[in-house]
Amino acid sequence: MAEPFRVARVTRIDFSMKLWPRQLLFFSNCRLVLLALVALVWIDACFLTRSGYGQLPGPTSILETKGDPQEKSARPVAEWIEGVKQRLVEAESLVTKAQVADQEPSAAIVQQVDLLDRLELTLGQVASSEAEVDVAEAKRDEAQTNLEGFLLQGLPDSEASSFLLLDATRDQLDEAKGRLKRLKVREKGALQELENARKESKELESARRIAKETLDESNGDVRRIPLNQKYVVAALAAEVAEATVRRREAELLTARLARESQELILKELEEKTQVLADNAKFDQVELNKQLQKLDEQANELKNTLSTAKRSDTRRKYLEEQWMRTQRQLDASTGDKATLQEELLAYQLGRSDLDEREEELKIALKRIEDSQQVWKRRQQLFLKQPEKDTLSDWKEENERALSQLAGEQRSANGKLEDLRNQHAAIKKKLSSAEEGSPLPNWYAQQLTALEGLIQSQEDNLRSIEAALHLQSKLARQMTTDSLTATARERIHEFWDKLEALWNTELGSFEQPVTIQKVVKALLLFFVGFLIARVISRWLGKYLLGRMDIDASGAATVQSLSFYLLIVLFSLLALNVVRVPLTAFTVLGGAVALGIGFGSQNIINNFISGLILHAERPVKIGDLIQIGDLYGNVEHIGARSTRIRTGDNLEIIVPNSTFLQDNVINFTLSSDKMRTFVAVGVAYGSPVIAVAQLLRRAVVETGRASKEPPPIVLFKNFGDNALEFEVHFWIRMRTMMDRRQIESAVRYQITQLFAEEGITVAFPQRDVHLNTTSPLVVQMADNVQA
Repeated sequence: MAEPFRVARVTRIDFSMKLWPRQLLFFSNCRLVLLALVALVWIDACFLTRSGYGQLPGPTSILETKGDPQEKSARPVAEWIEGVKQRLVEAESLVTKAQVADQEPSAAIVQQVDLLDRLELTLGQVASSEAEVDVAEAKRDEAQTNLEGFLLQGLPDSEASSFLLLDATRDQLDEAKGRLKRLKVREKGALQELENARKESKELESARRIAKETLDESNGDVRRIPLNQKYVVAALAAEVAEATVRRREAELLTARLARESQELILKELEEKTQVLADNAKFDQVELNKQLQKLDEQANELKNTLSTAKRSDTRRKYLEEQWMRTQRQLDASTGDKATLQEELLAYQLGRSDLDEREEELKIALKRIEDSQQVWKRRQQLFLKQPEKDTLSDWKEENERALSQLAGEQRSANGKLEDLRNQHAAIKKKLSSAEEGSPLPNWYAQQLTALEGLIQSQEDNLRSIEAALHLQSKLARQMTTDSLTATARERIHEFWDKLEALWNTELGSFEQPVTIQKVVKALLLFFVGFLIARVISRWLGKYLLGRMDIDASGAATVQSLSFYLLIVLFSLLALNVVRVPLTAFTVLGGAVALGIGFGSQNIINNFISGLILHAERPVKIGDLIQIGDLYGNVEHIGARSTRIRTGDNLEIIVPNSTFLQDNVINFTLSSDKMRTFVAVGVAYGSPVIAVAQLLRRAVVETGRASKEPPPIVLFKNFGDNALEFEVHFWIRMRTMMDRRQIESAVRYQITQLFAEEGITVAFPQRDVHLNTTSPLVVQMADNVQA
């Protein structure tokens, strides 16, 4: 096989050698053609392509930025903006040249112009944000300087003792805390925006590098100009993203500096508040200053109120006009729409006068209350009020805060409705026809609504001022530095606890208080423990010392436990002097509950008492209830526990023992009679069978000798002579009976085998009538 293969190989080689000059000539011609194609491509790229784009020069020489965009972030933003403006001018000039030549600018040039516009706008925002950084940094430095100066110099003596300055500083402190919280939220949002901008910048920078790599690999390629345009667009997009990152960084820095500045301000206010709280004095001079301000506000309101009261003429005029318009509307003597608008204008005018006067009275009352609040604040600061007085003040303060909060909600709702109504009427006025009477009435409605809005705004300011002052009073009454000492607070807490301890739960001949109920529960719990110990000791004593079985001891233990529980309950009620009449209503309710919802529970409980008293079943008895066999293990108040021969614990309600038939195998004695049945074959000696049965029972040794066993010839059965042997046994469990019966059967089988007596089994004899011959016939197979 090797030789033919060698010959074929040599032949192939010889053949290829013959074709070698032709292949060499072919490859030489291909090389010449390839060189010609490369030359044509080069000529096209250098001359033809350049002339084709001669009207719109390639954007690379004009718009492409030199260097890595990441290197430009360090240069000043003004220089950056100037370079972008120059590139934008050059790009727009390319678009203008194309439009002059009646040509459509390329999409790449248009996209570059849009990106340059965005870049210029973003850089303007960067410049503004960086300027805000400088301002925020200056404020932070100023706040730092103020804090350091305050820590070094403190407050002047004239200001350190001013309670009013302390009050104003606390207000500033609350506002500073709220502002700091908002600044933290702002800083968190700025950080999220910066992370998003950096992520976008990273993606666009990656796209720029890919476009640059593709452009560098296309040297001498006819696709270089489109790739160049793609790279320029990607570079501009990355530059816009870079400017956005720089803007977000400046915004985050501004937010951070603002937060730091606010923290310094908050620290200064806290230190200032602490100094004022330690040194402030609320004397009569400062109180008079504040009361004088409130008197001035009250006088101003009184003057305004007197002016409003003098407007009775206008109120009367509006009322008369309203009634006249209403009669016309009822009589349909004019344009219905115009009359309705006129009626609304008069009604709003009357409401403006009425509500303004009413709100002025309420505001005047709030000022009077504010004067009282300031007096109480001074007394609290000086620690003058008594405990009962302070408690009354707290209750009044809580009612005032609740009332003012409700008035504030109502005023806000009214103000919103009035503004919505004002906007709707203003819209009607703008769309009303000229020359009709409607614009006049719309204008009057707007005037009245503006008055109502102004009244509600004044009312809201009055409510907010009163609410703020009442809140200060509430805080002052709950602040340790301005209220009672620690001993007084402990004493106050003890008084409240004592009042709660002596709170009455019902009105009877003698008061039932929480104190009595708690003492009664404690005594009952102790009595429960004592009753359990005594009843267990009593059960063990009777079982060990007296001639009482376990069942009787358990019964005595249960009954004694229940009796002791009742005695200790009555004793507990008597010790705390809780009258039994207090339980009359409760007893009626319990009886009603027993009648409707607790019948089975009470029935089982009473049945348990009867079982303990009559003792029809005892612990250890072998009983049968229906198909259930077992020994009694425990008799409880509601149920009885029975253990079966299979070691299963069965819980039986006590009422079952009184309602159903119960077989107690060991009620008075554990001795009972049972039997074993056996059948022998016909023809067996019946006398011998009877003797063997008696002998089998006696020889087991487990049956009672007295009375002696009784053998009965029961019946002539179909298949056997039927015998029964009856005998007495002692049985505590069902397994005892089954074991004895089994032993008797073993013995009977052995004795019958020794005597040759056969135990019968079912059998049948078949008799054939042979008086005539039997006919045997072969039948043909029946076709299906």
